[in-house]
Amino acid sequence: MLPHRYLDIVIGFSLASLAVLGLGACTSPAATEAPDPVALHQDLAQHYAPVIHQGVASDQDFITAVDFDGDWIGNNNWENQPNGDLSAYVYYSVVETESHWFLFYSLFHPRDYTGDPCEDTGGCHENDMESVQVIVAKDGTGLGHLQAVQTLAHRNIYLYAIDPSVGQNALKVSGSVDLEGSHPVV
Repeated sequence: MLPHRYLDIVIGFSLASLAVLGLGACTSPAATEAPDPVALHQDLAQHYAPVIHQGVASDQDFITAVDFDGDWIGNNNWENQPNGDLSAYVYYSVVETESHWFLFYSLFHPRDYTGDPCEDTGGCHENDMESVQVIVAKDGTGLGHLQAVQTLAHRNIYLYAIDPSVGQNALKVSGSVDLEGSHPVV
């Protein structure tokens, strides 16, 4: 097995500005319009974006875009990985309920490795999508407060709590959340 090196990635976002044009009577748009949910979701995604410390098994075990090789063909990534754009890339989505925001950050690996030798376990495989879920409780402030972080990798789900209200239920709490500012560290 190759020695593990660590690649530190701070997820950043390049978000396009959204402009909304509206015509109204003599009232100010700010006085009559609700906050823009798209802008709020982008703010939440940036505010709670995780800091990722990725252990790598080789120089080919990176987090990058699904279309890193530019062809959208999924079964040629082994061959194209050495020549593709391996810039760090993370997908995100926000799901909102009355009480919480659930922030999903998805991480794609063109090649993925387990800690076991490939030839012994079949642990090396093409096209792997893993995730980090950040659970934020609405508390009347603009960005709420972080309650928990859940990770999914190689069929294993781990729950990390920061809020004492997150208890031992169906999923065992694996530990507490480490933070760098408002960003959970995974």
